[in-house]
Formats: sequence, C-alpha cells, structure tokens
Amino acid sequence: MKFTYFVISEANMDFQAGFLYHIYNQANADFRLFKEERDYELFLGKLGKWVRPKCDILAYCLMPNHYHLMVSANDLSVEKVKLGSIQMNALSNGMRILQSQYAQEFNEKYHSRGSLFRPRAKAKLLDDSGHHALNCFHYILQNPVKARLCRDPFEWKYSSAIETESNKENSIITPPLLKQHIDLDWANFREEIKRINDDERDIWTL
Repeated sequence: MKFTYFVISEANMDFQAGFLYHIYNQANADFRLFKEERDYELFLGKLGKWVRPKCDILAYCLMPNHYHLMVSANDLSVEKVKLGSIQMNALSNGMRILQSQYAQEFNEKYHSRGSLFRPRAKAKLLDDSGHHALNCFHYILQNPVKARLCRDPFEWKYSSAIETESNKENSIITPPLLKQHIDLDWANFREEIKRINDDERDIWTL
C-alpha cells in the first residue's frame, strides 16, 4: 500500500470529497504550541469555527508541540476560495486561518516572535480498503499515552476520546460518520480504544 502525502499550502491541497485524511503539524523548532489549558481551548475553539464547517472531523488530539486531525472531506471542503491571485479549496483555507489566527494570538499573549508552526502542515490520504483508517484513529487517541502524558487515553482532556464516548451534541467531531468508517465494537469503546493496536507502524510518526 502506498500512501499519498501532500502539504497544506496556499497554492495546492488536493482534497477530494468522500475521502478520509490525517492532517498534522507541529511547532517550529523547539517551541510549544500549548503552554496552558486556555491555549488548548483557544485552538479547539478556532478548530470548531474555521475547520469544522468545511469538513467532518472524526478525531483529534492536541499535544504540547503538535496536533493531529482525522477528517472526512465533503463537498464544502473542495469549494474554491480566491485569495488575491491564489485559489485554494475551502478546507485548506480553514486550516490556514486556524494556524494563522492561533499563532497571532499566541505570540501576542506570550510576547514571542517568529513562526509558531512549521511552514506547512501535512496530510495523508487514508485508504479504507485496509485498516489504515482504524490504525490512524488508534494512533491519534493513543498519542498522549505513548508520550507518557497519561496512562489512559480518556485522561487526556485535549483529544476526542471523551467526546466520542459521550456522543454529545454540538461536538467538534461527527460520531455517526466516524462509526461508518471505523470498525470497532462501539458498545465497548472505552475498552477497545485502550488496546494497543499491533498493526500500527512508524509510518504514522511525524
């Protein structure tokens, strides 16, 4: 299986409606993206405002120096947006605004300068024919456990694990669509997601 990688740039971002993608980026150099709880909340608020309306978010995890999203692109994702002489799709533009606005407010808050994020986020097309979407889903929610920030994915407040279990309304994620794409024993979701998936590979590493 070959994976398709591309970068989020103002010039091109090849999303296709109906496909799943793993989007991720990390802090530039040795910066931290999130220094306190309010920073995580600020990023999630902007994620809901700028990205959620342009796709279905299936999973997310914010880590101190990087983030992961698993999204399903839809018709709104691929609508064209013109920015001066540049055209890009709506989801690319949403990601651009998310990172730009967050970085601006972060730098103002902490009186810092320079680029907060690496210049370009990355996206990976997930193929449902194998278990790649399932592996990616496990990887995203287990990320803080592997980083030894917690012992249980449900202890980490800045991922979608608790939202997925509670199935609450007005969530950033879209649980019904997630369950269509990810083959899990959803009645025992907490036990399922705690398991370390033996099929995970280093290909998911940033």
